[in-house]
Amino acid sequence: MAKEDIRVGLIGCGGVMQWQHIPNLLKAGGVRFVGLTDAAPGAPEKAKEKFKELAGARIFSDYRAMLSECRPDAVIIGTPHALHFNQIKDSLNAGCHVLVEKPFVTGAKPAAALGALAKRKKKVLMISYQRHFDPMYRYMREQVRAGRIGKIQQVVAALGQDWLRGTKGSWRQDPKISEGGQFNDSGSHIVDVCLFITELQPKEVFAQFENRGARVDINGSAVVRLEGGALLSLNIGGNTPGFWETLTISGDKGAMFVHKGQLWIHEGGNTASKVEGFPGYHHVDTGFLKAVRGEGPNEGSADFVIRAVKLTEAAYKSAKTGKPVKIA
Repeated sequence: MAKEDIRVGLIGCGGVMQWQHIPNLLKAGGVRFVGLTDAAPGAPEKAKEKFKELAGARIFSDYRAMLSECRPDAVIIGTPHALHFNQIKDSLNAGCHVLVEKPFVTGAKPAAALGALAKRKKKVLMISYQRHFDPMYRYMREQVRAGRIGKIQQVVAALGQDWLRGTKGSWRQDPKISEGGQFNDSGSHIVDVCLFITELQPKEVFAQFENRGARVDINGSAVVRLEGGALLSLNIGGNTPGFWETLTISGDKGAMFVHKGQLWIHEGGNTASKVEGFPGYHHVDTGFLKAVRGEGPNEGSADFVIRAVKLTEAAYKSAKTGKPVKIA
């Protein structure tokens, strides 16, 4: 596209839209907000009050009316998970590029269908996984690609969050709307980043979930066999104090460890080196705008993210049946 402003419509105006997408898009520049829509009455008006740059955007109760009347170049979707499929499909069919919040959609078939539709329409469909643009995780991916730690043998990832209490009473604990609990919500970032760094396909998973009295999973553990025989262990906690993450990637020549946001690398022996000096953070919203303008690749495409969708779908099936599930 040319350098003129990208006309943006927002589908969903609360939560992540206000603390992430709107500020990032404004900081990036080169955008004009033309339409706002949210199922919750008053949400678009509150967004306008908070961000004066949204003053000229029209407000709609139905996103399809916004697509038809405003004809935006691109839309940002930040709505409950169960709504994503139709909103993405309708937006692509309306000729829009799409940036959608994780976890994309539930199920490999819907994910593949949307990816194929985006290709036919020649539009960018990007899933908002911020870690794809985080310089530390990008550095780790580069080291794996370069063979610095050798062939990947084991990946261990864990997330702890006070999710059960923090989301109580919200749509996130309604299975009809959330289509899953913590494993499919915050845990989705952890599933994705492990596959992003290693670039390995998941082949089989055995998972167990615990609801802790909720209607959706709160705590979950999964053991995944990746291509080449590597093992991935995922431990997603939704009933723990605070918020924390750990990640270990072990190869036959060395290992990388992430703890409290810091990266350490072992290259044989017992000495670890701390890695510092990563370049500045590159927001997913900036990456989306660059992809729309043809200035950069789509670094959160459906073709890649479908790996996480397949693994998640199989993990829920495994937890339900109590048996390992193959991943095609």
